[in-house]
Amino acid sequence: MKTTHFFAILILFCAANSLWARNISADLGNWKIIYDTKTCAFTYEHQGRIVLSNSQPEASYRIAGKSIEVRSTDFDKVNLEKRNDTLCFVFSQKKDDSIEKTVSFSLYEDALLTRLTLTAKKEFSSNYLAPICITTAQQIEGNECRMLKVPFDNDDFVRYHYFRLDTTMLSYEVTAIFDGVSRHGIILGSLDHDHWKSGIEVKGENDNTISKLKVYSGVSTKETRDILPHGSLAGKEVSSATFIIAETDDWRDGMELFASACNARQPGRNTWQGGTPIGWQSWGVMATKNNFNVDMEVADFFAETLRKAGFAGENNLQIMSIDAWDNLNNSERRRLTNHCAEQGQIAGIYRSPFSLWWGSENDLKKKLFDGCTYTAQECVLTANGKPIKYDGAFCLDPTHPAVKEKITREMEEARQQGFRYVKVDFICDGIIQADRYYNPKVRTAVEAYNEGMTHFAEQCYCTDGTPMFIALSIAPIFPYQYGNSRRIACDTWGKINHSEYAMNAICGGWWTNGFYQRNDPDHIVLVGNDKVKETEGENRARLTTGIASGMLLLADNFDLNDDKTGCGNPMLSYERAAILLCNKEINNLAKKVKHSFRPVFGYRPFDGKAKSADNFIVYKDGEDTYLAIINYADNILEGTISFDSTGLSGTCSIKELWTGKEQQQATILPYSVPAKDARIYHLKQTP
Repeated sequence: MKTTHFFAILILFCAANSLWARNISADLGNWKIIYDTKTCAFTYEHQGRIVLSNSQPEASYRIAGKSIEVRSTDFDKVNLEKRNDTLCFVFSQKKDDSIEKTVSFSLYEDALLTRLTLTAKKEFSSNYLAPICITTAQQIEGNECRMLKVPFDNDDFVRYHYFRLDTTMLSYEVTAIFDGVSRHGIILGSLDHDHWKSGIEVKGENDNTISKLKVYSGVSTKETRDILPHGSLAGKEVSSATFIIAETDDWRDGMELFASACNARQPGRNTWQGGTPIGWQSWGVMATKNNFNVDMEVADFFAETLRKAGFAGENNLQIMSIDAWDNLNNSERRRLTNHCAEQGQIAGIYRSPFSLWWGSENDLKKKLFDGCTYTAQECVLTANGKPIKYDGAFCLDPTHPAVKEKITREMEEARQQGFRYVKVDFICDGIIQADRYYNPKVRTAVEAYNEGMTHFAEQCYCTDGTPMFIALSIAPIFPYQYGNSRRIACDTWGKINHSEYAMNAICGGWWTNGFYQRNDPDHIVLVGNDKVKETEGENRARLTTGIASGMLLLADNFDLNDDKTGCGNPMLSYERAAILLCNKEINNLAKKVKHSFRPVFGYRPFDGKAKSADNFIVYKDGEDTYLAIINYADNILEGTISFDSTGLSGTCSIKELWTGKEQQQATILPYSVPAKDARIYHLKQTP
């Protein structure tokens, strides 16, 4: 983990006359912060280049029954102070009972950090603070300018978008504004996820001009799954999240810097020591028809056949994750976990801690669980007095003692049954803003979520005291410290459009590996339940997305022992596995991948649409570079790509891992990918 360091060199440029007759300017590392006393706006320069200009921070608050909005122009004077290693522009009014505004600045590596704080002598509340608010035109240099929309969570088949600067966009927690050709970019994002949901609103014009840019804490939309406005923080001092402003020569480096800065402030869950998670999960093809016999047969197939071919993680470890509707009794669960342990596998179980899968509001009159003193009605979240139901489940209050007790009981049961891995689903239910929470100190959905997930994570340990692997499924990106992995996309199966959907999330969100140990591409299906079966090419494409993510859990029915469920095609799945999962070099690459591949371009979606995936992703491991190309179209994808696009130069050797074809000396990479298929090129620079 990188260490956060702050340093400040303060230079004040004095004038002969009054304070309001001049600009106030301060240097902070490679940054210069200029406050114009006439326009009451900030300009930020990095290494002599203007990054953002004419920013007038704004906020709203409620005090003594009145709602008030303030901008820099509403204050009478400003003082520049140095507090430890932080620069503070302190805005004040002449009225004794008025509010004070502080815009503070510090550094993380070569990035500028800023935060907006309101202070008053009396208690007040606020649910909106914007340290950056620009309403004058900002010119962005470049020929292929884009802005990255990051979704709040991974539900409802949401996507990352690479918008041109000709529309309005709301990105959640972070964005990159960049030129695709030069890769030069500006990164804006929130580093704190204790209280706030934050957003970055951008309005672009047709001529590479941004006419509005607002970076703020207090976002609440349908995309955050909220019905109510964001909750308000209260006290005599309220601060926004700390936001990062970074200017980088390569926007991809900037996004990784952002993730590093987040992890430095709040370390992620870094407890997994088993290398690439490789194995099986029951939900894909088996779904609700899963059963004990299938689970045992699949575990044996993985241990006896696929492991010998190298399809296993570090120390030959494999994961057998049993999902919802497992159809197992307690005895069968214990038999399965013991059987897996005997052959070097770990078994996983399913939990949805903040979801109550009951049918109607009348059911809420019952106790939450046997022996509970609370009814479900007392434990569910409400909005405008009505129980919140999302994704078919009532949403439980993460701060309620009965909900916590339910979690404790369920995880104790899983622990005693021998499970060492838990898939945690639909936890977006616990981060929806409610009227109120059992804990009266909790005011916002993020605060409630943090309290509930802290309790959940504390229960996730095995009988020997080692931490369980926590795999977040339907989940927000932030806060992130409760999961070893997080699913990057929603319900991704085996057809080529599913591979494209997964690649959209990899190309847009690979950087989340900066705080999640693994990005989960969801269950990987070779042969599904549809009448039209997936082709071998589609299988290669989907497996490539798993390798590119850094996690591979197959989801086929591999039970050849007279399975009566009618799910999938076990024989065809077996045959495909024998062809595709016995490729030594593919399996070796899967094992060695420690973080997700990243996009080569980021502005060249395969069909020209902002929401679509790129065809090209790249991974570097020392002297080895791996370029994956996935073709989502019905016709061949071929051409050439320069080595410098992948970070290499000169002459390279090339080996395509799926076919084994080699080329010893080349100065450019020729590629040819059949329709609905994939290729992975191993590149190595030669003398």
